[in-house]
Amino acid sequence: MHNGTIKADLPLKALSGTAPEYDRPWIETPKANKLENIPDVDPIKGLVAILGSANYGSKSWVYEQYDTMVMADTLVHPGSDAGVVRIHGTTKAVAFTSDVSPRYCNANPFEGGKQAVAEAYRNLSATGAKPLATTDNMNFGNPEKPEIMGQFVGCIKGIAEAVSVLDMPIVSGNVSLYNETYGSAILPTPTIRAVGLLSDISQIIKYTPNDGNELVLIGITKGHLGQSALLKELYGREEGDAPKVDLHAEKNSRRLCSIMSQSKPYNCSS
Repeated sequence: MHNGTIKADLPLKALSGTAPEYDRPWIETPKANKLENIPDVDPIKGLVAILGSANYGSKSWVYEQYDTMVMADTLVHPGSDAGVVRIHGTTKAVAFTSDVSPRYCNANPFEGGKQAVAEAYRNLSATGAKPLATTDNMNFGNPEKPEIMGQFVGCIKGIAEAVSVLDMPIVSGNVSLYNETYGSAILPTPTIRAVGLLSDISQIIKYTPNDGNELVLIGITKGHLGQSALLKELYGREEGDAPKVDLHAEKNSRRLCSIMSQSKPYNCSS
Protein backbone atom coordinates (compact mmCIF):
# COMPACT_ATOMS: atom_id res chain seq x y z
CA MET A 1 0.00 0.00 0.00
CA HIS A 2 1.19 3.52 -0.77
CA ASN A 3 -0.99 6.55 -0.03
CA GLY A 4 -4.00 4.27 0.26
CA THR A 5 -3.43 2.57 -3.11
CA ILE A 6 -2.42 -1.06 -3.62
CA LYS A 7 0.89 -1.10 -5.47
CA ALA A 8 1.68 -4.81 -5.13
CA ASP A 9 -0.48 -7.80 -4.26
CA LEU A 10 1.20 -11.20 -4.21
CA PRO A 11 0.13 -14.30 -2.26
CA LEU A 12 2.80 -15.23 0.25
CA LYS A 13 2.50 -18.87 -0.85
CA ALA A 14 3.97 -17.89 -4.22
CA LEU A 15 7.13 -16.85 -2.38
CA SER A 16 7.36 -19.47 0.33
CA GLY A 17 4.85 -22.25 -0.24
CA THR A 18 6.94 -24.28 -2.66
CA ALA A 19 10.41 -23.31 -1.49
CA PRO A 20 12.70 -26.26 -0.62
CA GLU A 21 13.09 -26.96 3.09
CA TYR A 22 16.05 -28.57 4.83
CA ASP A 23 16.00 -30.18 8.23
CA ARG A 24 19.71 -30.66 8.76
CA PRO A 25 21.11 -32.37 11.84
CA TRP A 26 22.73 -30.01 14.32
CA ILE A 27 24.46 -30.08 17.66
CA GLU A 28 24.42 -27.33 20.25
CA THR A 29 27.62 -25.31 20.60
CA PRO A 30 29.53 -26.43 23.72
CA LYS A 31 29.70 -24.02 26.62
CA ALA A 32 32.70 -21.71 26.35
CA ASN A 33 35.73 -22.23 28.56
CA LYS A 34 35.74 -20.03 31.62
CA LEU A 35 38.13 -17.09 31.55
CA GLU A 36 40.73 -17.63 34.26
CA ASN A 37 43.98 -15.95 35.22
CA ILE A 38 42.73 -12.58 34.03
CA PRO A 39 45.76 -10.50 33.05
CA ASP A 40 46.52 -6.96 34.06
CA VAL A 41 45.84 -4.61 31.17
CA ASP A 42 47.93 -1.56 30.46
CA PRO A 43 45.41 0.93 29.00
CA ILE A 44 47.82 2.47 26.50
CA LYS A 45 49.17 -0.86 25.26
CA GLY A 46 45.63 -2.16 24.93
CA LEU A 47 44.51 0.89 22.97
CA VAL A 48 47.49 0.69 20.61
CA ALA A 49 46.92 -3.04 20.02
CA ILE A 50 43.28 -2.50 19.07
CA LEU A 51 43.88 0.58 16.91
CA GLY A 52 46.67 -1.30 15.11
CA SER A 53 44.36 -4.19 14.18
CA ALA A 54 42.77 -4.31 10.74
CA ASN A 55 39.62 -5.63 12.41
CA TYR A 56 39.17 -2.72 14.81
CA GLY A 57 41.17 0.21 13.47
CA SER A 58 39.72 3.04 11.42
CA LYS A 59 37.77 2.02 8.32
CA SER A 60 38.00 5.48 6.81
CA TRP A 61 40.34 4.21 4.08
CA VAL A 62 37.38 2.17 2.82
CA TYR A 63 34.40 4.49 3.16
CA GLU A 64 36.27 7.60 2.03
CA GLN A 65 36.51 6.03 -1.43
CA TYR A 66 32.75 6.34 -1.85
CA ASP A 67 30.48 9.33 -2.35
CA THR A 68 28.55 9.81 0.89
CA MET A 69 27.04 13.17 -0.06
CA VAL A 70 24.49 12.18 -2.71
CA MET A 71 22.03 15.08 -3.16
CA ALA A 72 23.61 16.68 -0.06
CA ASP A 73 21.17 14.84 2.22
CA THR A 74 23.75 13.03 4.36
CA LEU A 75 23.52 14.54 7.84
CA VAL A 76 25.76 12.16 9.83
CA HIS A 77 28.70 10.74 7.90
CA PRO A 78 30.40 7.34 8.12
CA GLY A 79 32.49 6.83 11.24
CA SER A 80 29.68 7.50 13.70
CA ASP A 81 27.42 5.00 15.47
CA ALA A 82 25.00 5.18 12.55
CA GLY A 83 24.78 7.14 9.33
CA VAL A 84 21.86 9.54 8.98
CA VAL A 85 20.34 10.61 5.66
CA ARG A 86 17.56 13.17 5.27
CA ILE A 87 14.47 12.06 3.37
CA HIS A 88 14.80 14.46 0.46
CA GLY A 89 12.49 17.44 0.56
CA THR A 90 11.36 16.80 4.16
CA THR A 91 12.59 17.37 7.71
CA LYS A 92 12.57 13.62 8.38
CA ALA A 93 15.65 11.40 8.26
CA VAL A 94 16.58 7.72 8.38
CA ALA A 95 19.50 6.22 10.28
CA PHE A 96 21.36 3.08 9.21
CA THR A 97 23.80 0.76 10.95
CA SER A 98 25.36 -2.68 10.46
CA ASP A 99 26.67 -4.74 13.40
CA VAL A 100 27.85 -8.13 14.66
CA SER A 101 30.55 -9.54 16.99
CA PRO A 102 31.66 -12.87 15.47
CA ARG A 103 33.69 -14.02 18.48
CA TYR A 104 30.66 -13.62 20.73
CA CYS A 105 28.63 -15.72 18.25
CA ASN A 106 31.38 -18.34 18.18
CA ALA A 107 31.52 -18.66 21.96
CA ASN A 108 27.76 -18.47 22.51
CA PRO A 109 25.60 -18.32 19.35
CA PHE A 110 22.42 -17.51 21.26
CA GLU A 111 23.85 -14.54 23.20
CA GLY A 112 25.94 -13.51 20.18
CA GLY A 113 22.82 -13.32 18.02
CA LYS A 114 21.09 -11.22 20.66
CA GLN A 115 24.18 -9.01 20.93
CA ALA A 116 24.22 -8.27 17.17
CA VAL A 117 20.63 -7.03 17.28
CA ALA A 118 21.14 -5.12 20.53
CA GLU A 119 24.22 -3.36 19.15
CA ALA A 120 22.33 -2.23 16.07
CA TYR A 121 19.49 -1.07 18.33
CA ARG A 122 21.96 0.91 20.46
CA ASN A 123 23.63 2.52 17.47
CA LEU A 124 20.32 3.75 16.09
CA SER A 125 19.20 4.94 19.52
CA ALA A 126 22.45 6.83 20.01
CA THR A 127 21.59 9.02 17.01
CA GLY A 128 18.14 9.83 18.38
CA ALA A 129 16.40 7.56 15.87
CA LYS A 130 13.52 5.21 16.63
CA PRO A 131 14.62 1.69 15.57
CA LEU A 132 12.16 0.26 13.06
CA ALA A 133 13.35 -2.89 11.31
CA THR A 134 16.29 -5.11 10.46
CA THR A 135 17.64 -7.28 7.68
CA ASP A 136 20.16 -10.04 8.29
CA ASN A 137 23.10 -11.50 6.39
CA MET A 138 23.81 -14.96 7.79
CA ASN A 139 27.47 -15.76 7.06
CA PHE A 140 28.57 -19.24 8.17
CA GLY A 141 30.67 -22.22 7.24
CA ASN A 142 29.40 -25.53 5.86
CA PRO A 143 25.87 -26.15 7.24
CA GLU A 144 26.19 -29.86 6.40
CA LYS A 145 28.45 -30.09 9.45
CA PRO A 146 26.27 -30.47 12.58
CA GLU A 147 28.46 -28.13 14.64
CA ILE A 148 28.18 -25.36 12.01
CA MET A 149 24.43 -25.89 11.70
CA GLY A 150 24.29 -25.65 15.49
CA GLN A 151 25.88 -22.20 15.31
CA PHE A 152 23.29 -21.20 12.71
CA VAL A 153 20.39 -22.43 14.86
CA GLY A 154 21.72 -20.78 18.02
CA CYS A 155 22.22 -17.41 16.34
CA ILE A 156 18.75 -17.47 14.80
CA LYS A 157 17.20 -18.21 18.20
CA GLY A 158 19.07 -15.29 19.76
CA ILE A 159 18.19 -12.93 16.92
CA ALA A 160 14.54 -13.97 17.06
CA GLU A 161 14.28 -13.24 20.78
CA ALA A 162 16.00 -9.86 20.43
CA VAL A 163 13.98 -8.53 17.50
CA SER A 164 10.79 -9.62 19.26
CA VAL A 165 11.57 -7.91 22.57
CA LEU A 166 13.01 -4.79 20.92
CA ASP A 167 10.15 -4.58 18.39
CA MET A 168 12.58 -4.33 15.47
CA PRO A 169 11.43 -7.13 13.13
CA ILE A 170 13.42 -8.88 10.44
CA VAL A 171 11.86 -7.81 7.13
CA SER A 172 14.35 -9.41 4.74
CA GLY A 173 17.67 -11.19 4.67
CA ASN A 174 20.07 -13.47 2.87
CA VAL A 175 22.60 -16.17 3.63
CA SER A 176 26.21 -16.85 2.68
CA LEU A 177 27.17 -20.42 3.53
CA TYR A 178 30.09 -22.79 2.92
CA ASN A 179 32.57 -20.04 3.83
CA GLU A 180 35.56 -22.25 4.52
CA THR A 181 39.22 -22.45 3.57
CA TYR A 182 40.79 -25.92 3.59
CA GLY A 183 37.93 -27.13 5.76
CA SER A 184 38.29 -24.35 8.33
CA ALA A 185 35.15 -22.21 8.66
CA ILE A 186 34.87 -18.50 9.25
CA LEU A 187 33.53 -17.42 12.62
CA PRO A 188 29.71 -17.35 12.67
CA THR A 189 28.84 -13.87 11.43
CA PRO A 190 25.11 -13.11 11.41
CA THR A 191 25.39 -9.47 10.39
CA ILE A 192 22.44 -7.31 11.40
CA ARG A 193 21.61 -4.22 9.37
CA ALA A 194 19.02 -1.95 10.90
CA VAL A 195 17.13 1.22 10.03
CA GLY A 196 15.54 3.83 12.26
CA LEU A 197 13.50 6.99 11.79
CA LEU A 198 13.98 10.54 13.01
CA SER A 199 10.70 12.42 12.70
CA ASP A 200 12.64 15.69 12.59
CA ILE A 201 16.32 16.32 11.87
CA SER A 202 16.50 18.59 14.92
CA GLN A 203 16.34 15.41 17.03
CA ILE A 204 19.71 14.11 15.82
CA ILE A 205 22.11 13.41 18.68
CA LYS A 206 25.56 14.44 17.50
CA TYR A 207 28.47 12.03 17.75
CA THR A 208 31.31 14.56 17.91
CA PRO A 209 32.02 15.81 21.46
CA ASN A 210 32.24 19.50 22.27
CA ASP A 211 34.19 21.38 24.91
CA GLY A 212 32.46 21.16 28.26
CA ASN A 213 30.53 17.96 27.51
CA GLU A 214 30.23 15.38 30.29
CA LEU A 215 30.48 11.63 29.71
CA VAL A 216 27.69 9.65 31.37
CA LEU A 217 27.50 5.85 31.56
CA ILE A 218 23.94 4.60 31.10
CA GLY A 219 23.10 1.42 33.00
CA ILE A 220 25.17 -0.93 35.10
CA THR A 221 28.40 -2.56 33.98
CA LYS A 222 30.80 -4.84 35.79
CA GLY A 223 33.20 -5.12 32.87
CA HIS A 224 33.55 -8.14 30.59
CA LEU A 225 36.87 -9.30 29.18
CA GLY A 226 35.84 -12.71 27.81
CA GLN A 227 36.00 -13.00 24.00
CA SER A 228 36.92 -9.31 23.83
CA ALA A 229 38.96 -7.59 21.14
CA LEU A 230 41.30 -6.42 23.89
CA LEU A 231 42.02 -9.96 25.11
CA LYS A 232 42.53 -11.21 21.55
CA GLU A 233 44.72 -8.43 20.22
CA LEU A 234 46.83 -7.83 23.30
CA TYR A 235 47.30 -11.41 24.52
CA GLY A 236 46.17 -13.65 21.67
CA ARG A 237 43.60 -15.28 23.96
CA GLU A 238 40.02 -16.25 23.13
CA GLU A 239 38.62 -17.67 26.36
CA GLY A 240 35.43 -16.81 28.15
CA ASP A 241 31.75 -16.62 27.38
CA ALA A 242 29.95 -13.90 25.46
CA PRO A 243 28.40 -11.22 27.67
CA LYS A 244 24.76 -11.69 28.59
CA VAL A 245 22.37 -9.23 26.93
CA ASP A 246 19.60 -7.60 28.98
CA LEU A 247 17.09 -6.68 26.29
CA HIS A 248 14.79 -4.80 28.65
CA ALA A 249 17.70 -2.63 29.79
CA GLU A 250 18.37 -1.91 26.11
CA LYS A 251 14.80 -0.62 25.73
CA ASN A 252 15.15 1.61 28.78
CA SER A 253 18.40 3.06 27.42
CA ARG A 254 16.68 3.88 24.14
CA ARG A 255 13.92 5.73 25.98
CA LEU A 256 16.55 7.86 27.69
CA CYS A 257 18.30 8.60 24.40
CA SER A 258 14.93 9.58 22.95
CA ILE A 259 14.42 12.09 25.76
CA MET A 260 17.96 13.41 25.26
CA SER A 261 17.39 13.88 21.54
CA GLN A 262 14.64 16.37 22.35
CA SER A 263 16.77 18.25 24.92
CA LYS A 264 19.68 20.16 23.40
CA PRO A 265 22.60 20.07 23.45
CA TYR A 266 23.51 16.42 24.06
CA ASN A 267 25.92 13.97 22.50
CA CYS A 268 25.43 10.25 22.73
CA SER A 269 27.47 7.22 21.71
CA SER A 270 26.74 3.55 21.98
